[in-house]
Amino acid sequence: MSLSPVFVAIVSLCFSMTIGVLWEFFEFGMDQLAGFDMQKDTVIQTIRSVALNTEGHNVTVNISGITETAVNGQVLPIDGYLDVGLFDTMEDLLVNFIGAVVFSVIGYFYIKNRGKGGLIRQLVPTRKTGNQDYIRRKKGRRRRRLRKNGKSWKKRRNRNRKKRRRNGRNPFVSPALSVPTAGRPLCSDHSKPHPQRADTPVPCAGRTDKCP
Repeated sequence: MSLSPVFVAIVSLCFSMTIGVLWEFFEFGMDQLAGFDMQKDTVIQTIRSVALNTEGHNVTVNISGITETAVNGQVLPIDGYLDVGLFDTMEDLLVNFIGAVVFSVIGYFYIKNRGKGGLIRQLVPTRKTGNQDYIRRKKGRRRRRLRKNGKSWKKRRNRNRKKRRRNGRNPFVSPALSVPTAGRPLCSDHSKPHPQRADTPVPCAGRTDKCP
């Protein structure tokens, strides 16, 4: 499915602005429900409001040059009027809008030019290839090293077994256990001739708990 670059840019802009609005909802909810102060207040010297119109008309009343504010007879330690988070919310949305517009324009030209252009290609995240993925390359090297070591270990094991067969020893018994049994009793269940050397019985590998 091929999408128009303009359509993708508009959808990206709307999506980014939606995320910003949801974040402001989160800040407002935390301030009202949990008692936080995520929407920072701003000290201003001028206010305009129709609520101050004593005649009840929809006409704004301007008060400028505010130097102090008193609440319930107590003067607040600020040089003006305390705004309740409106400026903070609008500044966040403005920054969000600027970033959304910039990256929507970048995405528009990136799609329109089919990924050409050095600067835009560096700003747009893309999926790494096999040669660029350092973690995957490191895991691949480790896997190959383990596979190589495993093969060499099997070769050494088979070589040692062949040597034991040539020397007339049991290839499946460790050399440390295949010691001469002079002065040591042989187990009754193991005292049978060796398949290659009829005059040498198989030792009981140092275990005398079952010997009579």
